[in-house]
Amino acid sequence: MIKINDKIVPITEIKDILNCVRRGGAKTIVSTNGIYDILHIGHVTYLRDASKLGDILVVGVNSDESVKKIKGDNRPIIPEEERSEVIANLETVDFVTIFNETEASYFINQVRPDIHVKGGDYRQSDIQEKELVETLGGKVWITPYYQDRSVTNLIADIVKRYSFVDINTIFPTIVKKDWGYEFWIHNEKSCYKILVLNHGWECSLHYHQLKCEVFTVLQGSMYLELGSYNEYGNYVKSEDREMMVGDSVHVHNRTVHRFRAINELCVVLETSTHHDDSDTYRLEISHKFGG
Repeated sequence: MIKINDKIVPITEIKDILNCVRRGGAKTIVSTNGIYDILHIGHVTYLRDASKLGDILVVGVNSDESVKKIKGDNRPIIPEEERSEVIANLETVDFVTIFNETEASYFINQVRPDIHVKGGDYRQSDIQEKELVETLGGKVWITPYYQDRSVTNLIADIVKRYSFVDINTIFPTIVKKDWGYEFWIHNEKSCYKILVLNHGWECSLHYHQLKCEVFTVLQGSMYLELGSYNEYGNYVKSEDREMMVGDSVHVHNRTVHRFRAINELCVVLETSTHHDDSDTYRLEISHKFGG
């Protein structure tokens, strides 16, 4: 068995190491990448499944610098050296390397995998690395997603359990949705919500007969789809808008809309004229990408 310290290698050396491994008889190199801030059963399960697809599994771990760019200044919780060592201690993992980029192109170019694995909260069209992997002669494989397990949810649960400030005193109503969470407070004239959108889910396509809304992105990024009904009563999409931190949009009543997070987690402030569930008309249920 390879020693733990020998599993963790610099990104600049991984290509030469894998060339030696290939000459030694390894036929299929599998790669995957992620942050792995707090290791949970979803990580362990998908890494185990990834290892079964080939002879060698190489895991790319986002550096602290890249995690801050993706997740914000409060992340990562665990520094890169410790995250890498935890992953290296998994028997299913053969090599671990740290990369500084927010996307995995450089990592993939160094590894040149036969199979690149992503968690099942993606669909093929959403995977940025797909074209590069296929150009290098490999293919992308999506493993099943372990439902309701994410670092974001774990952190939210820890904060809720142990915070000295009871979030219920700020947002009296907390609603668990398929796509994430709603924290909201309202009175007769207005409603304020914090929407926590999990990557891999899309909220239902819907509209409001009376309510107008303003959405402002506080963290991450999201796609907001807007549309309307034509004279024949058919839905027609008019816009698919990408929104980044600080972006706001005013959605008028009777405007059909839905949203989904782009980068795993998106936090949105929703301000509306009032809150009334009977004013919401849904065209479909919330669903996972590709579901």
